Amino acid sequence: MSALLATLEKNSAEEIRFNLDEWKGSRYLDIRCWLKPAAFESSAAGTPTKKGIKLNVEQLPELIETLQKISRDLAGDAERERA
Repeated sequence: MSALLATLEKNSAEEIRFNLDEWKGSRYLDIRCWLKPAAFESSAAGTPTKKGIKLNVEQLPELIETLQKISRDLAGDAERERA
């Protein structure tokens, strides 16, 4: 089972897809870079790349906490640069 949860445009040729996957009774969040389908390609879905990570959904709260910390740190860096 795989369910697309969200997409985020990376650039004109790539997007980041967030998929919920299930494997042997466990659920995983797959965050992967996909090549967007080109007009000449037969696949309308695009092509996954090797660039990405797969985490057990139990790790999601820790991932969110880590990203929020990074965001706060970067915002603090920007504030210090303006001062």
